[in-house]
Amino acid sequence: SHSLAGFQNSENTSVFRDFDQKREILRRLDYLNDDGLLPRGEVCRHLHVQEILITELIFDGVLADMDTETLAGFAAALVYEPRPAETAFPFVPPRWLAAADIALARVNQRLDGFAEIKPEIYPAITPLIRAWVQGRSLNRILRDFPMSPGDFVTACRRAIDLLRQISDAIQALDRASVPAHTENANDTDMPQKIKEAITALDRHVVSVKL
Repeated sequence: SHSLAGFQNSENTSVFRDFDQKREILRRLDYLNDDGLLPRGEVCRHLHVQEILITELIFDGVLADMDTETLAGFAAALVYEPRPAETAFPFVPPRWLAAADIALARVNQRLDGFAEIKPEIYPAITPLIRAWVQGRSLNRILRDFPMSPGDFVTACRRAIDLLRQISDAIQALDRASVPAHTENANDTDMPQKIKEAITALDRHVVSVKL
C-alpha cells in the first residue's frame, strides 16, 4: 500500500528508496501537486491500509451509500487475511465490490503502467460480519464457516481500527475544498453510521476494556 504517513518517516531508509515512485503515483492520481496535498491526498493521509482504494470509493460516494452493516463488512473485507489453507466461504458479492473494481480500473488506467494498485480484498467474510453486527452469537455464526473464533475476533478488531481511520478521513473531507462533482462523496450521516458500525462490532468477545 502507499501511505502518505509513511512518506514522512525519515528514519526508514526503504521509504527514501521508493519515495520518488510513491510521490509520482500520488501526483498522477491528483492526490498532490507542487503546492502540497490536494483533497484526495488530505483524505488519504488518514488511512493506513488500502489507502488508494478507500479514498477513491469515498470520492465516488460509494461509502456514503453504505448502511451500518455494509460498512462493517466492507472494513472487514479490506483487512482480513485468510489463512493459506482456508476454505473459501460461499457468499453473494456485495454491491460495493463492483464499484471497487471500477475504481481500481480507473486508478490503474491513470497510472498507465507506472505502477499497479492491486489490493487484497476478501469479501467472503462480509456475511459473517453482517450476522455479528445483527447480534447473532459467535458460536452460531461459526457453526457453518471454517474460521477460528480468534481469527474472527481479530478481523472485527482490525475492522474497527479501519473504521476509525475512515471516520478521520471523512472529517478531513469536511475540511477540504472539494470540487463540485465530488459533493456526493460526503454524507452528513457518515460519522454516525461509522460510529454505529463500530459499536455493533465492538461487543462481547470482540470488546476490549483496558
